[in-house]
Amino acid sequence: LGRVRRVAVVADEALQALPFAALPVPDTGEPLVESHAIVQLPSASLLADLRARQQGRPTPPEIMAGFGDPVFGPSDDRFPQEDRRPRSAEDRRSELARLPRSSREVKAIRNLVPAERGRWFIGFEANRRAAMDPGLARYRYIHFATHGYVDPENPNLSGIQLSPFDAQKQPLP
Repeated sequence: LGRVRRVAVVADEALQALPFAALPVPDTGEPLVESHAIVQLPSASLLADLRARQQGRPTPPEIMAGFGDPVFGPSDDRFPQEDRRPRSAEDRRSELARLPRSSREVKAIRNLVPAERGRWFIGFEANRRAAMDPGLARYRYIHFATHGYVDPENPNLSGIQLSPFDAQKQPLP
């Protein structure tokens, strides 16, 4: 790769699931992301399709909404002590680990956007109800800093994990 510092990847179909940033650099064996900026781009045909779909659509008036650091389960320390459940071994395996740095990530992005042009959902507020709010159509960009999952057999079952609780710490339907 020599002096190349940015690598653009245009992957097709199943190759899109590969973590190109984790590939080893031939000479050193270190992950590619350690020494290079990795940019994944759509194919030319997909880009043309996306641009055609965008034609005639108005630009949303607001800049960005962001979701981060969702509460994944009742063992999270953001639940009051009396509401926390003891964690069985099965609970520990099924409950996703908290992503505290995702809160800092969203807050850092928030600092770049004028307050009146952004909306932010952190913790219990980073839930499905908020993500499905039709009002989010007013935002040009929506950033999710959370766990994701991929079902290669049925891609329609892939998604992102948000808090299954509302701001009052109640389970969402």
